[in-house]
Amino acid sequence: MLGVANAGASLKADDVGSLSVVLVPWPELFRTLNEDVHPPLYFLLLKPVVALLGDAEFGLRSLSILLYWLSGVAMYRMARRFLPPEGALIAAAVFLTAPLASLSAELVRMYSLLALLAILSTTALIDFVRQPSWRRMAVFAGLTICGTFTHLWYFCLLAGQGLAVLMRAPRQVGRVSGAAAAGVAPYALLWLPVLLRQLDRSHEAAAWLPPPDLEMLLHIAFLWLGMTFLLLPWVAWQWRRLVAGVRESGAEAAAWSVWLLVGSVVPPLAVSFFKPFFYSRFTIVVLPFVALLVGWMLWRAAGVQAAAVLAVVAMLVTLGLHLSAPPCTGRWAAAHLLKHARPGDFVIYSGLSRPAARYYLDRARPDRRWDEQTFPVEIDSHPGYEGAVGDASRVPALRHEAMGLAERIQHSRSGAQVFLFEGRQPAVEAILKEALGRKSSPDGEITLHPVAVSGCPSDGGGYFHTISTWVRR
Repeated sequence: MLGVANAGASLKADDVGSLSVVLVPWPELFRTLNEDVHPPLYFLLLKPVVALLGDAEFGLRSLSILLYWLSGVAMYRMARRFLPPEGALIAAAVFLTAPLASLSAELVRMYSLLALLAILSTTALIDFVRQPSWRRMAVFAGLTICGTFTHLWYFCLLAGQGLAVLMRAPRQVGRVSGAAAAGVAPYALLWLPVLLRQLDRSHEAAAWLPPPDLEMLLHIAFLWLGMTFLLLPWVAWQWRRLVAGVRESGAEAAAWSVWLLVGSVVPPLAVSFFKPFFYSRFTIVVLPFVALLVGWMLWRAAGVQAAAVLAVVAMLVTLGLHLSAPPCTGRWAAAHLLKHARPGDFVIYSGLSRPAARYYLDRARPDRRWDEQTFPVEIDSHPGYEGAVGDASRVPALRHEAMGLAERIQHSRSGAQVFLFEGRQPAVEAILKEALGRKSSPDGEITLHPVAVSGCPSDGGGYFHTISTWVRR
């Protein structure tokens, strides 16, 4: 079933990061959130859920799964503002079968909450524009408060909502601006100082975000549509129905979707060419508008029965792809180490491969006697992101750290094994491998030898794809 298909899948580094935030006591939680790179609302919701359901995979993902299905219901209700029930069902199906929505249900992060608030907020905005009232203004402002305390990209949604109102209901711009300002005010008063401190280290925290390119945009298009793009030739074939639909009231759905989409995506896309800010998961804030636009097109062009059949086919194909073999996981890494590692051995993690592996190791063998370290070690001080470890300016420091680590291993017992995670940062890992290979005993004999390379069941991404084993002779 969509949303729960991967509920028992191995946790990822970000998932374990969320868990580490909410496991601290309440007084400490707010201090921890002040140091996190994300606003606090999702974590405040996750903490009681973990206390109730536990910190196993399903318990951690239960909140995201619930929010995912609530988003589907909210998507239907938003689409009903423009479309008949069958058209709204198609739009909701497009949303729920999008790989990005399914991914949000799997991640122990705030993306499902961000999608739900985007839908609810836009629905409230449409209602307010059509029939202004103080109650509707309060609802929109309240949802804006929740959204700004969920993710920084909610401000991109506000830009899209502003553009849509300007183009579709210009007379309401003043009132909507006032409601939006009321919704942003609590964030500015309570969280803006924290945000400014975070921006001081944003270069480090966002260093892993590459500038947008064609490959990224195609990947985002797949995350939005999944295999629904197979239906687009059918839509193009029925272009006359679409043209006719533009003259009807149902085309208002298309107009709102386009302006919301353009206003929410274009500004952060432009910013990302100068400062890292654009990431595929963040675009879930505009996924509802993609679903509304595509749902309207399918309803107008394909008809209810044809669209339903084609949507089911697209859903099954998308689900099949979503259930394909996962990339290297923390669960697999833990199983590998539990099978091969012995007391006195060394485990060197690359990038963010440590948190998920440690999650499973702590549950299976909390008293293990291995020497575990991340390379470079600075990542352990901010386990939520890698930082700019690949900068050329850091090479001398990395070489110094690598030689120090190799020196420490040199003084271990004979026969000690070194398990080296590889894959995310080949250039950085090559520095450590060079140090391990060059490190010699006082008589000049090389004593660290590579003996095995263990690949994951599926090399599809993640923070590593192999674990190399070295032995001290």
